[in-house]
Amino acid sequence: MVRDSVKLSQAGEVVRCFVEGHVMFSSASARKNGRQFWRVAHDGGQDGVFETSGDLPAEFASIQMNLFAKQEKETAEPDDLKVDHVYELPAEVAKELTGFRHDQDIPGISGDIFAALEPKSGSLLSRLFGKKDKQ
Repeated sequence: MVRDSVKLSQAGEVVRCFVEGHVMFSSASARKNGRQFWRVAHDGGQDGVFETSGDLPAEFASIQMNLFAKQEKETAEPDDLKVDHVYELPAEVAKELTGFRHDQDIPGISGDIFAALEPKSGSLLSRLFGKKDKQ
């Protein structure tokens, strides 16, 4: 998946979001011209490890402040069932930049809006991803 985003970023900026809810891991990153220029990752399964690198987008700071404040409030309340708000941070940054989030509806759009795309012989997708066409 990373290799594909590296190739795709040769054609323009790519924002990538990866979420594994069953282990509370999430990350988002951006690439352009094959180079990653920022990354945000949270691993809730490892005592809430949170990492950032690169030149983070301007939108990051306000999203981080909001979710960290929610987390602090959550941690202060005497409850055994804690919510990991920081887990949402990478997906929220990606949504702010792209207007899309994997687990939310897009306002004004309904029904089955996605279609499986398959490269045709010699298509741009097959060239970008280095796949050989089926004979």
